[in-house]
Amino acid sequence: MEEASADLTALISPVLTSALTPSSQLTVVPQRRSWLLSIEAIILADDGNALDAVMIAIRAALWDLRIPRTKEVQFVSRATNSETGVGSSDALKDLLKERKRINPVDFELEDSYDDGEPLHGRDGLPVCVTLNLVSFPGRKSPLCVNMTMQVESTYFLDASASEDDSVSDKLSLFFSFLPSSPSNGVSHGMHYTGPSELRVQDIGTLILVGCHLLKVFTLNH
Repeated sequence: MEEASADLTALISPVLTSALTPSSQLTVVPQRRSWLLSIEAIILADDGNALDAVMIAIRAALWDLRIPRTKEVQFVSRATNSETGVGSSDALKDLLKERKRINPVDFELEDSYDDGEPLHGRDGLPVCVTLNLVSFPGRKSPLCVNMTMQVESTYFLDASASEDDSVSDKLSLFFSFLPSSPSNGVSHGMHYTGPSELRVQDIGTLILVGCHLLKVFTLNH
C-alpha cells in the first residue's frame, strides 16, 4: 500500500503543481506568507483504475475549496512628541509618507459569510483518463498500424481490478479544459507503463483519443 501511495503521489504532484502554480490567490503576504494546499486522498476500496478515480476526487475537493479572505497587517512604531513636535504638520506628513512605504509583515482573517473565495481557475483543474492497451499475440507493438480504423479495438477504459492485472500496457493522460475555450485542451503530462514499445505516431493518436474523451467528460460534469 505504501508503494502504491508513493507512486500515485509521484504521478499527481507535478500535474497539480503545473495546474495550480503560480497563483496570486494563494499569496497572503508577498515573499512572507502564502497558503499551502495539502491533499490527502484515502482509497477505501480499490477495484481498479485508482488513478483516474483519485484525480476526479481531487478535482471535486478543489472545486469546493474556499480560500479565506485576509487583510494585511503592518507594524509601525508611533513617533513620540519629542520626535515630531506638538502641532508639527511637516512631521505628521513625513510620518504618513513613511507609513505608505512600509511593507506588510503579517495578516489577519476577515469575517466572511461564505468562508472565502472559490479557487481561481477551478474550471481548468486537470482530470485523467487511463487507456488500457490490449496486446496482440505475435506483434511487437500492441497497436495497429492504421490507428484511425482500428483504434477502438486496441484499448478500453475504467479497468476493474482483474482487468487491470491482465493488461500490462497502460497510458495515463492528464488534461484540462476551459469552458471559454473547449476546443483547446491543456496537457499536464502523461505516464506510460508496460513492456511494449510505442511508436511516436501511436502515442500521438492515443493522445488525441484521450483528449477527446476527457473533453466530453469535463465539459459535462
